[in-house]
Amino acid sequence: MEKKCVINNRMWDREEVMIRIKQLYRLNKDVSYTGIWENYPHLLFAAVHYFQNWGEAVRACGIDHNKVRRQKVWSKKRIKEELMRILKMKEEMSYNEFERRHPELFHAALYHFGSWENAISAIGMDYEKTRKANSWSREKILKTIRELQSKGVDLSYRAMYKNGDGPVVSASNFFFGSWREALLKTGIDYNGIRRREKRSKPIAGEPLTKSGGGGRIVKNENLLNSDLK
Repeated sequence: MEKKCVINNRMWDREEVMIRIKQLYRLNKDVSYTGIWENYPHLLFAAVHYFQNWGEAVRACGIDHNKVRRQKVWSKKRIKEELMRILKMKEEMSYNEFERRHPELFHAALYHFGSWENAISAIGMDYEKTRKANSWSREKILKTIRELQSKGVDLSYRAMYKNGDGPVVSASNFFFGSWREALLKTGIDYNGIRRREKRSKPIAGEPLTKSGGGGRIVKNENLLNSDLK
């Protein structure tokens, strides 16, 4: 029996994923990988749970993937050249930090190499040396959330990823089980944040979300390792 996908306490099934993709396509929304990542990250995570990659999910819906891809094309050669350039500038190459600084290149690397480890290895780097030992802890996550709140940052799930703070959410999923639980630990009104998120940009035809339940723990490095081919 196929394991159901739970993201931030929301249950997704394969049929629902396909219905959402078709709805967005009919509404002439951007259903390229980048467009979905920017606007509907929950849908993207659910799609790569059930399908090998985003392209396979789109094709399963009867949509020509080549017609919805963005024109800007990354190749393995170009990705390696950009990684080498950034490496020579002595920038941090750890998963979380690189995702924050260079999201487009980061996800292109996942797209072509399958994982960040594979991309790093392709330029001759020792992946283990790029990992920050104990880079996240429960205490550090809660401190970071409080700092973001004090700055007036939008703490909704979608906004956190869109604004480059996705690693905090991913770490929260790993240490607390969900973003909701991490926010509750800091005393933040999670329901208020969800209401603002729904008002800002709901997915077409999205039904009310059921609350409660235990979310599947997702480690940041595994979130999008099954990416586009």
